[in-house]
Amino acid sequence: MVFQGLQFAKALGLKIIGIDARDEGLALTKEYGADIVIDARKGKEEVVKEVHAVTNGMGADSTLCISDAQSAAGLACAVTKMHGVMVQIAQPDIIEIPFPEIIFRDIRIHGSLVSSAEESRRMLEVIAKHGITAKTVPFQGLEKIEELVEMVHGGKIQGKAVVIVDPQQIEDEKKLGAKF
Repeated sequence: MVFQGLQFAKALGLKIIGIDARDEGLALTKEYGADIVIDARKGKEEVVKEVHAVTNGMGADSTLCISDAQSAAGLACAVTKMHGVMVQIAQPDIIEIPFPEIIFRDIRIHGSLVSSAEESRRMLEVIAKHGITAKTVPFQGLEKIEELVEMVHGGKIQGKAVVIVDPQQIEDEKKLGAKF
């Protein structure tokens, strides 16, 4: 989902700053077209400084938090411009954001889980028009779910995990022209 979102934003003409704390995530963010890629392992102050350097000292107009790391939502707010919006997409049990980020900088926080029928239709139009793709990591069978979960929690997955329960269905759909 992350890299499809990046492709959507690029298709809509937005400038993208990708921030990640994993080598895999940084490489994929660059591969999928982020204009600027910043390593979050540099620490909050350095990341904010780098974002301000490429946004005329303002910060990002809006941010999407797709990491469930404890400090991710706070960092997303820290790089968002004053009066900006941070959209929380990741689903950690607890979201921690320092009080000054919300109150003194007036950052608005929105949650997002699903889209409306109209939003889905518009997304499909953008996918068709701009050829947005998804990198998938297939896992053959339900017995691979534990391996999948370990890779996701270890930050080692590069793309969207897909569990293939019926390999014959995949082959049948390929014959019909489906691309996986």
